[in-house]
Amino acid sequence: MLLPRFEADAVLDVARDHRATLFFGVPTMYTRLAASPRAAELGRLRLCVSGPAPLPPTVFERLAERAGQRVLERYGMTETIMNVSNPHDGERRPGTVGCPCPGSSCAWPAGDQGEVLLRGPNVFSGYWGNPAATAEAFDGDGWFRTGDLGSFDERGYLRIEGRSKELIITGGYNVHPREVEERLLEHPGLAEVAVVGTPRRRGASR
Repeated sequence: MLLPRFEADAVLDVARDHRATLFFGVPTMYTRLAASPRAAELGRLRLCVSGPAPLPPTVFERLAERAGQRVLERYGMTETIMNVSNPHDGERRPGTVGCPCPGSSCAWPAGDQGEVLLRGPNVFSGYWGNPAATAEAFDGDGWFRTGDLGSFDERGYLRIEGRSKELIITGGYNVHPREVEERLLEHPGLAEVAVVGTPRRRGASR
């Protein structure tokens, strides 16, 4: 069932009244559901799925504790449909969007971290009527450049670090907003956080 707008109570009411078994939402929705005094009602559902942006691990753990729901995170884009997913049957790792789906490939330039590149039959062939944008979106080997920065953990699960255009460079260090946001969200007094970079006067201490 589709609702005109998201409200935690309305979603939970509809899920109860219609005996829903699945809920697909974005991280902001799950953050508000986890903060609701009715969060335990999500335990009635067979499956909760989150995407395409990363779900904060603190929200994942809060829902697991309060509702018994280990949200299934996955990753995709309009241009590529679904590419990466945590398993339905298997370990769902908080802070990651899972492993490449069968038939699709996920890679990036050499190094511990880089721009996520995607290739497979699910990836679109180009932007309609815009060859310049298409040429910019693909590298020379046919990989689609997502603009997202990522890294694989030791089990092959992909972690999305953030958008390349959102990277903050301060004092010669690369700072990903998501890393700071996740640390701030560990504070019990904070419900939602957004970190952005702002220009500063050259030589200023902060």
